[in-house]
Amino acid sequence: MAGPKYTCPECKAVLRPAKPLTPGKKVRCPKCEAIFTVEEEGRAPAVAAARPPRNEDDEGGTYGLFDHTDEEAEGKGRKVDYEESLRDKFPKSKRGPAQALATGPSNWLLGTGLLFAFVSLGLILYWGFPLVFSDHLTQPSEKLRDFKDRPWEMSWEEFDQRLATDKNAKNQERYRKAYDELRQLDRERTIQRVTKIVLLGIPGLAYGIVLTVGAVKMQNLESYRWAVISSVLAMPSILGLPAGLWCLKTLRHPDVIAGFEEESVEE
Repeated sequence: MAGPKYTCPECKAVLRPAKPLTPGKKVRCPKCEAIFTVEEEGRAPAVAAARPPRNEDDEGGTYGLFDHTDEEAEGKGRKVDYEESLRDKFPKSKRGPAQALATGPSNWLLGTGLLFAFVSLGLILYWGFPLVFSDHLTQPSEKLRDFKDRPWEMSWEEFDQRLATDKNAKNQERYRKAYDELRQLDRERTIQRVTKIVLLGIPGLAYGIVLTVGAVKMQNLESYRWAVISSVLAMPSILGLPAGLWCLKTLRHPDVIAGFEEESVEE
């Protein structure tokens, strides 16, 4: 049984594909490169615009299929850019340009906040560690003197033992006086350390955390208010002043404002 045959209307060459082609399919003549449409039996094939020669490896077989194009671009041989047409149907996100502008200043603000947070945390540990893990903030040698009026080096265990066992009245009076003075000095140093933690360590840690959170919010375009607040709070410090000014200038850029507004709408 003979297979399907199609005749090129230009050069009259006979195409013999392995399987019948669907009517309306565009094919290329391998001999003259003319493109024509496969018609139903009894109808003459319509000739389409000629296409430039192609690589035979891309065609496969004795005939080639013609890529579909837009009706307006068919004569020009231009393929339809379907991906581009789909992109045009949706509005472009404004977050990309906004994040590109906000990355530099927000990174500087983030570094400033982390620096303040880690330094403050280190000071809190430095001042608070002896308060938790030590019974005394003083040493007996600070108030005890030997007979040559030199600091008498001894531990608290030895000092407590002498205070409890020495029966000499003069020594007892001297030990008791040194003990009272050491207790008073201990209380003063405890108050000083607690005051430093409360007035410097904790506020510094909170300050660094606020700057860090604001920088992250700005970098991710999550909260315009947080970004502005952290930028303003950064300016009183010498290290944070340039970061705060840069952030405020960036936050006033129209593209950055548009990026924050797009995020707020999505929320």
